[in-house]
Amino acid sequence: MKKIILLFLISSSIVAQKNTLKFNLSSLIVKNYSISYERTLSKHTSLLLNGRYMPNGIIPFADQLKITSNDPGPDFTKFTLGNTAYTAEFRYYFGKKPQNGFYAAPYIRQTNFEFAVPMEIEIEDPTTGFTTANKTQFTGNLSSFSGGLLLGIQKHLSKIFVLDLWLVGAHAGITTGNVTASLNPYINTILQAELTKNIEETKKDSPIPFDYTVSQDKVIFNANSIAPGIRGLGFNLGIKF
Repeated sequence: MKKIILLFLISSSIVAQKNTLKFNLSSLIVKNYSISYERTLSKHTSLLLNGRYMPNGIIPFADQLKITSNDPGPDFTKFTLGNTAYTAEFRYYFGKKPQNGFYAAPYIRQTNFEFAVPMEIEIEDPTTGFTTANKTQFTGNLSSFSGGLLLGIQKHLSKIFVLDLWLVGAHAGITTGNVTASLNPYINTILQAELTKNIEETKKDSPIPFDYTVSQDKVIFNANSIAPGIRGLGFNLGIKF
């Protein structure tokens, strides 16, 4: 009976070491809450699932951005942003010890961003030469599904704790964006035509193709393209169980 109990405890201990729950401490600086679950598959491989959440609110370091920005348009102190991201990784560790040392992790990721920012735009009436300052509220969302590769280093600090450093990663995928610019005050047909002309000039130089519609009270932008992204500089503390 004692041997059976001992065997059960040993096997339970081995199984327990296959799971790690990780918390991204560095993401807290930018008001992101990120948690990962890693499941060991073999000595050198594992599967990791990550979820990230940033509650909608004023962007981090808004006051500093307002001071350093030379652009009088956007008001960073009123720039709100929120996002969610879900990531699945397959990791391969190159170290001699299980799940230790340098690793490469191909991954897929789904993200969604919501934002709102006030901006003052100027529209000149070509018939009078008079310029109208329009207080415009931009609101929108961006969503993407992408795939990429992350490089990092994991170190076992003890039998319980691990340190996981995301070094650098890059991905690319399909990104869809929808933005509404609410105009205040409303604009007449002459100013609508002038605003359309200005947007067309911007569209020619834009690296991302987009469509738009202009009306008296708003401008609606829509974009759908392949876009790149980056990951990295993550400091994660994990607990094995």
